[in-house]
Amino acid sequence: MEAYPYKESSYQSSDYGGHFEMYKKAGFHVLLEAEQGLVMRKQLNKGVSK
Repeated sequence: MEAYPYKESSYQSSDYGGHFEMYKKAGFHVLLEAEQGLVMRKQLNKGVSK
């Protein structure tokens, strides 16, 4: 799964996708730092249900 948060939170409407810290706490890691923001990724396990 990938997420594309901005590097810095600015509390603007463009931050609707969430902030870096939220994804970090959820187990995502930074895959790439781009000029416009971050690409973060989390591996999902196949066939595991809770």
